[in-house]
Amino acid sequence: MDSVGPGSATAGRRSDPRPYWEVRRFCWVPYALVLHSQFQMRAKSLDETRDVDSGLPDYDDEAMPLNLIPDGSGKFSELNLDESVISNVAVGESIASIVRTIVNLYLMDCKNRPDPFQPQLEPRGSPKGSMETESLFLNGSDVTQLVNSSLERVPKVKRKDLVELRKVLADSDEEGVNILVKSVCAIISYQQLLTPAARREFNKEHMQQWIKSQDAEAFVDKDYEVVYGKWKKYLKKQMPMGISVCDYFSTDLLKSVLLINADRIRQELEKTAFKFHPDMILILLCKECGFTDEQANTIGTMSSARGYQIQSLLPSETGLGFLHRDAGGAKEEDLGIISFECITNDREPGHLIKLVTVKNIFSRQLPKMPREYIVRLVFDRNHYTFCLLKKGQVIGGICFRPYFEQRFAEIAFLAVKSTEQIKGYGTRIMNHLKEHVKKSGIEYFLTYADNFAIGYFRKQGFSQKITMPRERWFGYIKDYDGGTLMECYISPNINYLRLSEMLSRQKAVVMQCIEAIKPLKVYDGLTVFAESSKDSQKKPRCTLVPSEIPGLIEAGWTEAQESQQSKQSDPNAPADTEPQKKSLKASILELLNNLNKQQSVWPFRKPVKQSEAPDYYEIITQPTDISTMKRKAKLGEYKTKEQFGEELKRMFDNCRLYNTSHTIYYKYANELQAFIWPQYENIQE
Repeated sequence: MDSVGPGSATAGRRSDPRPYWEVRRFCWVPYALVLHSQFQMRAKSLDETRDVDSGLPDYDDEAMPLNLIPDGSGKFSELNLDESVISNVAVGESIASIVRTIVNLYLMDCKNRPDPFQPQLEPRGSPKGSMETESLFLNGSDVTQLVNSSLERVPKVKRKDLVELRKVLADSDEEGVNILVKSVCAIISYQQLLTPAARREFNKEHMQQWIKSQDAEAFVDKDYEVVYGKWKKYLKKQMPMGISVCDYFSTDLLKSVLLINADRIRQELEKTAFKFHPDMILILLCKECGFTDEQANTIGTMSSARGYQIQSLLPSETGLGFLHRDAGGAKEEDLGIISFECITNDREPGHLIKLVTVKNIFSRQLPKMPREYIVRLVFDRNHYTFCLLKKGQVIGGICFRPYFEQRFAEIAFLAVKSTEQIKGYGTRIMNHLKEHVKKSGIEYFLTYADNFAIGYFRKQGFSQKITMPRERWFGYIKDYDGGTLMECYISPNINYLRLSEMLSRQKAVVMQCIEAIKPLKVYDGLTVFAESSKDSQKKPRCTLVPSEIPGLIEAGWTEAQESQQSKQSDPNAPADTEPQKKSLKASILELLNNLNKQQSVWPFRKPVKQSEAPDYYEIITQPTDISTMKRKAKLGEYKTKEQFGEELKRMFDNCRLYNTSHTIYYKYANELQAFIWPQYENIQE
C-alpha cells in the first residue's frame, strides 16, 4: 500500500468513511429549527437593514416578512405565520387572489354552459324572453355582457375547438384550478415596468389617442412613480426570498402592468387554456382594477392595436440582433433578477450544491457527452465553473480550465436550461466570463465546438482560424472527435459588459455623420432637346457633347470614359447577340439572388461537405448548388435558358434523391422549387 504523506490529496482525511454530504445531511433537520429561530431574529431587525441610499421611497418593512413562502395559490404557508403578518403582504386583495377569482368565475361559466354559442330553447307556450341566462358577477359587478362580447369575437372556425376545451375545463379539480392560476400569475410576474421617465415618453407616443378620447386619469396612472419605487424595492429585498409578485402586490401594480404590457400579456395568454379569447381575461383583470366597462374594452382594444407593443427586454435573434442580445440580460442584471458567480470544488456545501445543479444542466443539454466525464471535469479542482443564477437558482454555466502560464483558458462545457434559452443569457454569461478572466491575464479562449455550436461561438467572437502560437496550446487542451477547434481573442481594450452600449453609440455617431452630409447640387433640366424640336426640319438630329452637360465633369466624368465606350460599340456587330447574352446572364443572377434570400435555402447554398454526408457523392453523380450556378452564370456558361433550367431542377432532384420524404431537406426542396419555378418561366430568351 502506498504511504500517505502530509502533502498528498488524502492527508488529514476524516476517519468516517461515509462521503462528506452523507454526514452533513443528518444535520439538516435540526438545522431547520435553528433556521426558524434565525428568521424570527431577522424579522425583528428589519429596521436595521433599510436601504437608505437607494433613492427609492421608503416602505413599511413589516409588509415584507422574511419567513413567508408562497404556495402559488394566493395563500402562504410556513412556520406558524401570524394572520396579521399575511394581511400586510398586499394592501387589498393580492393579484393571485384576483386571478383565482376570475379563473373560478370562468370555470363556473364553463360548467353552466359548455357551449355558449348554442341558442337557449324556451318551452312551448312560455312568454318570449322568460328564460334568462344566468348572470356572471365579479365582486358584485355584473360582467355577463363583457364575457358574452368576448365570446362573440371568437372566429367561427375556432368555436368548435373552444367548446371542446370548455367541456374539459368544466371538470377541472382543485389541482387544475391551481395550474390555471399559476399560468396567469407567471405571465403577470414576468412583466417589467418602465422607468418613470420612459413611462412619460410612452404616454406621449402610444397613449395620446386614448387619453384624449377617454377619461385621462384612468390611463395616465398618476401613482406610477410610487408603484415603480415599491416594485424596485421588491426586486432587491423580497424577490430573492422567493416571494412572488402576484402574492406581494395588489391592484396598484396590476393596473400599471395592464396599461403598459397589455399586448405582451395577450400574446402569452394565447399560449394557455385561454388562447381562444385572451381579451376576456384582460378585460376581467381591468374590471378588478376599477376600470369601467368602456375603459376595460378600450384596454382590450389597445392590446390588439398595431403599434402598441413595448420592445422586449430580450432582443430578437434575427438579423444582427445578436450584437445586442446581452442588452436584455444587462437590464435584468441591474434589476437583480440574474447574477453570476465563479466557483470550484472547494468543499463548501453551497458551492457543491451549485456544481451538482450545473452538472445536471450540462448532462441534459449535452446528451452525447458521457455523464461520468462531465462529473469528473466539473468537480476537478483545476476546472472552474462560471454560474448564471436567476433568482438565486442556477440556470446555466460555463465550465473552463485556465492555463495561467500559457495565458489562455479552455472551455469544456457551456449550457443554459432549455426553458431559459433564446433570451440572450448565453451571450451575457460569455461576456461576463471574458471580463472575469481578464483579471488573471488570460488572452485567449480555446474550445472544441460541435456542428450545432459553431454558430453560437461565432456570434461570441470565436473563429476557426487559430492565431495563438501553436507551442502555447498544443498538448495542453483535450482533443474531441468530430469537434472543430475555435479560438477567441480577448481584447483588453473592449469592455464586453458594455458592448451593446458601445455599438449603439457607434451607430448613433454614424447616423449623425450621415445627417451632416450636405445634399448634392441639383442642376436644371436640359433644354437643348426642346429647342432642337422647334427647328426639327433644319436639324433632324441633335448631338450633345457630354462635357457641355452641367455637373457631369464635377461628378467625375472624363474624356477617357467616352473614348472607351466608343471603342466598345461596334456598329458592324449583330444587334441582338450581345444584348441577349447580357439579358440572360442578368436574369439568371437575379433569379439566384432571389432564391438565396429565402430562409430555407441554406442547405443549397454551397456544395455538400463529405464530412457531413460521407456517401453523398456515391449516390449523387452530378452535384450542383447555388454558388456553382452563380459562378457558371458569371462566366457565361449558360448559352440558353434550358441549360440553366436543367441544372436548377437537378439541384432539387438531387436533394429529393438523397433524402427521404419525411426530412426537412425534402420539404425545403419542394417549397423552393415551387417558389422559384414561376420566375424561371418568366426569363425571356
